[in-house]
Amino acid sequence: MEACMKFFTLLLAMITLVACSTAKGIDNITVEVDLCTQNCGIIEAGIDHGLLLTESGKLYGTGHNSTGQLGLGDDDSRYTLTQVDTAHIDGKVISIAAADHSLLLTDSGKLYGTGLNRSGQLGLGDTKIRYTFTQLDTAHIDGKIISIAATYHYSLLLTDSGKLYATGSNEIGGLGLGEEEGSYTFTQVDIAHIDGKPTLIFAGNHHSLLLTDSGKLYGTGYNRFGQLGLGDWRDRNTFTLIDTAHIDKIASIAAIGTYSLLLTDSGKLYATGDNEIGQLGLGDWRNRNTFTQVDTAHIDGKIISIMAGLLLTNSGKLYGTGDSEDGRLGFKRHRNIFTLIDTAHIDGKVVSISRGSLSSLLLTDSGKLYGTGGNYVGQLGLGDDKNRSTFTQVTVPVESTIDVAEDVPAQASAEPVIDIDPKYLITSQNVGVFPSGRYSIKGEDLAVYVDGKKTPTDGYKITTKTETVVHPDNGAFEVDVYVVSENDEDLLILDSYSIEIISDKFKTSKNIGLGSTIDEFVAAYPDFKLRFEIGEYDGSISCWFETEQLSNVRHSNIHFILDENDIIRKEKLTFEHYRANKGQLDPSDFKKDTKIKNIFILE
Repeated sequence: MEACMKFFTLLLAMITLVACSTAKGIDNITVEVDLCTQNCGIIEAGIDHGLLLTESGKLYGTGHNSTGQLGLGDDDSRYTLTQVDTAHIDGKVISIAAADHSLLLTDSGKLYGTGLNRSGQLGLGDTKIRYTFTQLDTAHIDGKIISIAATYHYSLLLTDSGKLYATGSNEIGGLGLGEEEGSYTFTQVDIAHIDGKPTLIFAGNHHSLLLTDSGKLYGTGYNRFGQLGLGDWRDRNTFTLIDTAHIDKIASIAAIGTYSLLLTDSGKLYATGDNEIGQLGLGDWRNRNTFTQVDTAHIDGKIISIMAGLLLTNSGKLYGTGDSEDGRLGFKRHRNIFTLIDTAHIDGKVVSISRGSLSSLLLTDSGKLYGTGGNYVGQLGLGDDKNRSTFTQVTVPVESTIDVAEDVPAQASAEPVIDIDPKYLITSQNVGVFPSGRYSIKGEDLAVYVDGKKTPTDGYKITTKTETVVHPDNGAFEVDVYVVSENDEDLLILDSYSIEIISDKFKTSKNIGLGSTIDEFVAAYPDFKLRFEIGEYDGSISCWFETEQLSNVRHSNIHFILDENDIIRKEKLTFEHYRANKGQLDPSDFKKDTKIKNIFILE
């Protein structure tokens, strides 16, 4: 392990997406320059899943899997580390990057991906989700890949020839492709103006940083919180030189959610961007738009690794700052300075850390794995869905007893997956070919754009429909919605913030759709939540099912709407019950034959 310490210090973080928020999310990114060539374990936390690569090269996954991000061939979440079939992969895996998709890089220079692909994150030329690790097309790329990065919105790779390639959404300029909307394949980014050869790449939520061998730092993308460190709050869409004249030689960089960190050779730490919850560690809650030195005089040892809210020192000490909701930093209360995390109970010296959206993982030099924080979908691999507020040891499968073709560790029960035509499959990210997101319809041909990027609609007809909306203060007004039809049958209704399913052709992988009963939903998704809310203005009641298996961190859960007239215990439909029970109901509160009457996917 010690031989690979430098490798571990460059394992980068992931960034936490605050649920249902695109502006303040955290995405994951991993970058390695000095590749580990000895027997090193690698941990990588995706947004809500975890991956472990063992010394012998076996890959395990746990947690959220609604978009196939674990590469296990299905969309069922796992609650313990489950072995992933990598027999088809060419070479030894040397690097992992994960968000809601996962990337593997091998020592032969081959790149593989699985999971979310709604914006072309996998670079496969389409928007289809993959459920197993699939070789990505990099034949056109100049040089051997040395670094990879995965965020919720896109992927980046860097080659030994100094070329940078990007695929996915360029909605706010994070790819550095100028005015282009994005790409569905790995496209070379123009960095001819950059001083020196790129050595490190990192990506946050819509912003990217690039470090060169001449010590120059460049940034592109979202900058409303000052995360690019350019002295202003203006977005960029090409890589722009950042003033770091006041900073010593930069050793490592981290683009994290809506903020960024720099680590120097001498161990000094600098931060810029969003500081609303103290994540910069500057002792206050004020945002910055230039890289500002963080006081680390109290820290034991030299900082060797930085990521979302966590620092690791060469003495094995771990420090955290910012949001610690659900115990994700190993303590319960928010901090605005880097605070020592209790690891006295941990077996061995901490050598690697990785952050998920709600959780953190660490690996010790004794080969032990620990996790803390949110565990709603099994992302800690502890065999349950209970959160932890201290680092808790995770059982790593004994390799000599595991064979991919035979038994794997116990996992959450999985119902048989129904064979659904992908055109009509409901997932956490897509309704058929239509991804969840913010829709706009442009031009006379009614071209469909999602999050500012054109979406193919071949074979479908889009028509405009005007609806009247009544607001208690503003009165009645008209809004346009857009109906998607196929062969004269209406399928979906699109508006800026939702997709409404109006055809019973659409089903989840567990055969749930319009007309499914309460009992069928409960049997298919035993982790269900049944909720209600009361309209603020008109007192109207809405009741719906949701499930973590069909949720994602960027958008609201899919709402499977029930008829409020079918509720038996109407006495529960009060503000008092809503406040006392957080809006939760029980299936027994409804008539036995209650069916799903509407399905909405909300932005």
